[in-house]
Amino acid sequence: MKRTHFWSLALLPLSLVVLAGLPSAAFAQIGAAQTPTGTDVQYRALSTSTSTFTLTTKEKLVIQLVNKQRTSRGLAPVRAHVTLVKAARGHSAEMVHRHYFSHNSYNGTAFSSRLIYYGYKRAGYCSWSAGECIAWGQGLLGTPQAIVSAWMHSPPHRAIILTSRFRDVGVGVHSGSYMGGAFFFTLDFGRRSK
Repeated sequence: MKRTHFWSLALLPLSLVVLAGLPSAAFAQIGAAQTPTGTDVQYRALSTSTSTFTLTTKEKLVIQLVNKQRTSRGLAPVRAHVTLVKAARGHSAEMVHRHYFSHNSYNGTAFSSRLIYYGYKRAGYCSWSAGECIAWGQGLLGTPQAIVSAWMHSPPHRAIILTSRFRDVGVGVHSGSYMGGAFFFTLDFGRRSK
């Protein structure tokens, strides 16, 4: 039996966590938009240098689809950030292996603490914001296209994806025996400013 996909989101502007589809409207202004780079995925490491990590095909496609939605509305594309990718991958894998579905880690830790743990630190920055969308789906409902489409048809998820201030992104896709081999997606957004 095929199950439909489920999704959830979290948004963290500065220190406010908003769950269950209630994104906050309190955002700082952003600088000039970056020029879109077509369907290529740009990478941002801990410094300004290019990272050596590799995205899976599904992860890369999620970012491309998200950037297509953003750039078609005149927003800057987001770039893969190594620490957000590690955090997203870790969370998707944990949800599959621990058989749960939540923004919080299995031990109850909030998603913002997970991002900080993986290296997306607040210290040294005058502004820090993050948002997260999660989803799972089987078969055709577990493809990057279906998941991003579902998020875009959900006003709270669309609001996070189209948050103009976000510049960094991490995505993790994982599957296992949980939920009949469904794919679990974690999409983490962020921006830090000095």
